[in-house]
Amino acid sequence: MNEIFESRASFSYAFEGSSDVNAAILGSSLSSLSSVVDRLVSEGENGKEYSLKVTATRKGSFVVDLSLMVVAAQQLIPVIQGAGTIISITKGILDIKKALKGEKPKDVVKNESENVIEITSPDGSHLVVPAGSDVVFRDPKIDRDISAFAHAVYLHNKNGGLRLTTPEGTYSYGNEDVQAMMIPQEFVEFSDQDFENSIRVTLPVHTVALKGHASWKFTYAGRTITAKIADTKFLNSVHSGGNAFKAGDMLDVLLNVKTKQSNDGRVIGESHQILRVFQVIQQSSML
Repeated sequence: MNEIFESRASFSYAFEGSSDVNAAILGSSLSSLSSVVDRLVSEGENGKEYSLKVTATRKGSFVVDLSLMVVAAQQLIPVIQGAGTIISITKGILDIKKALKGEKPKDVVKNESENVIEITSPDGSHLVVPAGSDVVFRDPKIDRDISAFAHAVYLHNKNGGLRLTTPEGTYSYGNEDVQAMMIPQEFVEFSDQDFENSIRVTLPVHTVALKGHASWKFTYAGRTITAKIADTKFLNSVHSGGNAFKAGDMLDVLLNVKTKQSNDGRVIGESHQILRVFQVIQQSSML
């Protein structure tokens, strides 16, 4: 079953110096930020919609409202990035470019339990940013867009900086920081990574394996998957004729999902296993 996930958040940025901003510079800064958001917004299985609305609160200062809507399978809603997360990641990218000045980091460690990235710069200093901010290391377009945004700030005032306000607080970036953000980031090669997660979901049944431990077929996240069932009590009931299935029947299960991601963030492998079956939901019971 698909549901609509909606999220809204806002941030503002202010150019230092003259309160009159050249239209071309303002347009470049907004276009660059819009492009970054477009790359960062998580895509649901059936599509996404988002909008950026800009309001000038005073000369040289602009509030950007991000409204995000994703149509996705119900079980994916908890892991979809909300608008606030997108803003946090954007700030994290700015902080990475400020700290590294285009150089390759000495070390990048993903702290899954804290949902952050721990970065060691070439000079040994440490930086902690939200998980996902490391996308700047593997997505040249995001890097170019952030550099273009910083360049727009620099063109407005070559001796000034930027003030950014997010839901977490207000942050100031000086002239040297802005110039550091303008430098292209050196690409970082990551090794493939494995991720594992178990979630409780309801899966429509496509194909039943009536013997042994062969894989079943289900609909999950808008596509057909195969999954073996580890719940022997449930399997014994099926094999002995205790459960008869027909089109439209579903299983309420604990699903284990294992994914492998390449160094550029692409999913290059995925496997599924049902650890436990809580309930068989027959079509007739839903009428």
